[in-house]
Amino acid sequence: MKAKTKIILPRVYLLTYPTQYELCMTFVRIQEFYESPKFRGKYFTLEEYMDYWSKVKGNGAFTYTTTWNGFNLPGEVIVKWLEVCRYNDDEMRPREQELLNQINDMMCADKVDSVDMNKIYVIGAHGEYSSVSDIVDHETSHAIYRMYPEYRKSCNKILKKIGSKEMKDMEKTLITLGYCKKVIPDEIQAYSSVDSGLLYNGFKKEFRENFNEFRKSLVNKKL
Repeated sequence: MKAKTKIILPRVYLLTYPTQYELCMTFVRIQEFYESPKFRGKYFTLEEYMDYWSKVKGNGAFTYTTTWNGFNLPGEVIVKWLEVCRYNDDEMRPREQELLNQINDMMCADKVDSVDMNKIYVIGAHGEYSSVSDIVDHETSHAIYRMYPEYRKSCNKILKKIGSKEMKDMEKTLITLGYCKKVIPDEIQAYSSVDSGLLYNGFKKEFRENFNEFRKSLVNKKL
């Protein structure tokens, strides 16, 4: 099923699906290739991931499709995932192929050469949450953190102010949710840059102001 598409910043693309199910079943393999503590950077089938989630997270059920409301994918991760799939003679699922087709359409509209997929960022949301700014803001903060070294540096500077106990508590929470350790700093800044009640630290206001200011500066900026 096709998603609604929108270029929200230069080379940052939003796809909005009508249902949470469609969103999750489209992004699941590529997203977990990026963030899963078990499958990061590895080839796996949808069935293998469903079995893993049901056993480790879902208490016997595949609850993934009712757990997540937003996704984010660096372009270079998509490129690496495609390489791994080709190496394993994997035929992409129709949902995955349609996702790639829509990404390519947005790259064309954004005047980005097809060979430069590694320079884009993709965000996914679904109908109920696409109008809630905090969901899209959270995913957009991931894109900016990954694409702009100066923003990443400003976030890391704030991260260094957080006490060790708070950092350990946040890391534990995120790992329990299913994130791998390599994306923890990015997730902390993203959850802290929106009005999320998931993580606690004393610098949320500073994160939020930093995000709003930097995003505003990008509206008319070209990469």
